[in-house]
Amino acid sequence: EKANSLLGKGSVADVVDHLLAFLVKWLVHHISGVDARMAREILALQSGASRVQAEAAAGRLEDSLVDTVSELYDSIGARTFEMLELNHRLEIELERRKRSEMRERHHTRVLEMLAAEVPLEAVLESIARDVEAIVPAASCFIALPGEKGGAPFRCVAPSLPGFCDGASSCAAELEALARERTIIDDLAAHEFGKTLFELPARLGLSSCWSEPIRSSQGRPLGIFALCHRHALAPAEEDLRLLKDEARLIALSVEKTLAYARLQLAA
Repeated sequence: EKANSLLGKGSVADVVDHLLAFLVKWLVHHISGVDARMAREILALQSGASRVQAEAAAGRLEDSLVDTVSELYDSIGARTFEMLELNHRLEIELERRKRSEMRERHHTRVLEMLAAEVPLEAVLESIARDVEAIVPAASCFIALPGEKGGAPFRCVAPSLPGFCDGASSCAAELEALARERTIIDDLAAHEFGKTLFELPARLGLSSCWSEPIRSSQGRPLGIFALCHRHALAPAEEDLRLLKDEARLIALSVEKTLAYARLQLAA
């Protein structure tokens, strides 16, 4: 059961290495045990014992030795699996702390860019690239449809070249996704598989997590999304990241628009 648990957690190489080491040691013990038993039988026969007596005497000693060694191996095996499990938990905790530190640096960087009045396109690009560094297996895109007579269409997708060109003509799809969080298991089979998600699906991406971006007044601004190569259900930490990044993007948009209005009024 412990082996299955560890295998399910991705420690295949560790488990296999330890099992092989155990089997090699057991085989050596078994071979040497057979040789030792034969030697004891020969000594018993030389001492005048019958064949049956020699076999019985050698067998009793061997059984005792096997039991002792088996108990020792069981104890060592149990401790080995415990150490593997503890090591796996430590790796998870270290990865969690690393990711948390990366997110803190990311948020600080974005806030510094906003304070320095960096153009919104550059801020969005930085957000997308930072998130892809935090979640290496994902491809990120941010799409802000804009408004008639208002803010223009904005889109960044660092790992999806050409995506924004197609997304600019998918206002209805973006508007639908901006209503609520959407978890898509199969991009190609989705209702937007021939429009908004056509290029990501063609690039080998299979699933997508989409989070609405809303202003502080609750007005829809666009979507923040992470696409993956395999169907993947978001964990609680992933959902927090989606929500936090959507808020950060909304803050960036509002700060940039407020600064632009101040400049126009000056």
